Amino acid sequence: MSKLDELKEKRTLAVTQSIEIIEQTVKVEEPKKTKHSWIGTILLFIVIGIGIFLMFQISNELGDNSIPFAEAIKKINIDYLLLSISIVLFFVGLVIFEFSITLKIVTDKFNLLLATRVALIGKFYDYVTPMASGGQPMEIYEIHKKGYSGGVSTAVALARWCIHIFSWLLITMIYLIIGKDYLVSSFESGAAITTILILTWLGWGVTIILPITLILFLIMPKLALKLARFGISIGAYFKFIKDEDRTYNKVVCTLNELRNCFITITKRPFYFVTLILISLLEVVVLYTVPYFAILVFNSDQGFNFNELIKISLLNSYATCSAAIIPTPGNSGALESTASLIFKGVGGGILSWVILLYRFLTYYIFLLVGIIVNIVKFIKKL
Repeated sequence: MSKLDELKEKRTLAVTQSIEIIEQTVKVEEPKKTKHSWIGTILLFIVIGIGIFLMFQISNELGDNSIPFAEAIKKINIDYLLLSISIVLFFVGLVIFEFSITLKIVTDKFNLLLATRVALIGKFYDYVTPMASGGQPMEIYEIHKKGYSGGVSTAVALARWCIHIFSWLLITMIYLIIGKDYLVSSFESGAAITTILILTWLGWGVTIILPITLILFLIMPKLALKLARFGISIGAYFKFIKDEDRTYNKVVCTLNELRNCFITITKRPFYFVTLILISLLEVVVLYTVPYFAILVFNSDQGFNFNELIKISLLNSYATCSAAIIPTPGNSGALESTASLIFKGVGGGILSWVILLYRFLTYYIFLLVGIIVNIVKFIKKL
């Protein structure tokens, strides 16, 4: 047997062993829906309404009085609108491809249809729950419904999440560092700049807590568990956590699953690297959407690559500074921070630009999800 054949055999064995590890018995149940879950939906739309109202108010306070709706419609450039929609569809396609590759890594099978369903459902539940906490449980449940074990279902959802969150943190950190001069030049007030910088890095810092915990668990598991126990104890002391032991056991279980996921995906180097590149591209693409939304209402300025970079960098500040607000999809917060940071758009179109940006990247997912749930409800009658 040649050395190449030996390497192939070892790789196949490693992959098989990894799959066996994650095919452990993990109980998967459908996420519970309370009788009064509709109240949360109504509150979400109220928050969105408040956010849109604040967005227009901030724009007017900054001296950029929003043009009337009819005039905004007349300004729309269809070509750039179609391009904006294409950018968002490309973004969705990248998310779907991420799940397809993750399924291939974990199950050794491509399943584009399942990946599409899981990606869209995950996005919807990310956007209707605080801190995007509802996406992964629904992704796991949807994969499990198709006959995969609880371990495999959990591995797919968590492995994709791990790669995505690390990619988001990396790209966002780079954008924040590079884009600081653009931010400073956008404000005359030093206090405003300082406030946005504090909120931005606080949002980034809060987001990195769980990934850091995962890394610690991988290299120093005992220390990570002690820190987890300490954090949970503090939460229990202030009555944020009801059952301390149950929460701790759940954290340990989740960290073990994440560790197994990480071991599994790193044993498929080609797919692993491909997944990382796609995830990085996904973040970059999403940050460009506001620029194309500007072109929709101001097509006369034409495409400018330097302006695309500038708006993308500023968007990282708008997104990060709103990240600490625990409303679903950062509703209300992101509309407000974007209104402040993109105030240089001018021409009375700022509010309409942000409204289109949020519609393409957030509101549309809510509408599609609600329609799907209504159809499901009707079918049950």
